[in-house]
Amino acid sequence: VGTPPVDAFEIARKIDADGRLTLQGVFTHFAVADDDPDYTRTQNRELERFADALQVEGIVPTLLHAANTAAAFGYPETHHDMCRVGLGLYGLRPTAELGKDIDLMPAMRVVSEVRYVRTLPAHARPSYGRIRELDGTPTVATVPIGYADGVNRSLSGPGAVLINGKRYRFAGQITMDMVIIDLGDDEAHIGDEVVLIGSQGDEAITVEQWADMLGTISYEVVCHFGPRLPRRYVRSRRDDA
Repeated sequence: VGTPPVDAFEIARKIDADGRLTLQGVFTHFAVADDDPDYTRTQNRELERFADALQVEGIVPTLLHAANTAAAFGYPETHHDMCRVGLGLYGLRPTAELGKDIDLMPAMRVVSEVRYVRTLPAHARPSYGRIRELDGTPTVATVPIGYADGVNRSLSGPGAVLINGKRYRFAGQITMDMVIIDLGDDEAHIGDEVVLIGSQGDEAITVEQWADMLGTISYEVVCHFGPRLPRRYVRSRRDDA
């Protein structure tokens, strides 16, 4: 959880004096690299001064590191021996401005499939709370993914999914294990891919869009998808190019 530099000196000395131990790394963690350059550079200078003082005593850690994704994009002087990119591994930026000259491709899609299709009567209000009356006599699709998997209930109103390259709203409240999609007069079939995050055809739903709708940050969105969802690792389009 970190320690002030004065205390860190004593820790480093004890490690260096113990033949069973190696001082593998010294690091700091930037608090505001996405929006406060002055404070970020101050943190980096403190780390460098600490490393210089250790070197005077003959203590040289194997790795000096500081840069998270925001610093990796915006502060080359913080790269040191390695960078600790987190959000960047998803192909996402901490802010729209950071790394905008870097060609990133979102690496994560969240998908499910249509499991049931039916036509509802006029004035239907499906799902818990009956929060929304659907237009006409709509066709709805049931999809087996819900808030227990990371699909936040607050998306029930503003959220949408992609089916067959077209955007459709949730038909009602997102439940623990499933969602209902309002297809209107369109058709869908059992087994059709449903995209919650990612692209399909010419349409895309992004992590950033979810974060804006939920009033949070991209980091929280990507962390919410739980162990019930299987992970499938696939070659990217760039790998195939």
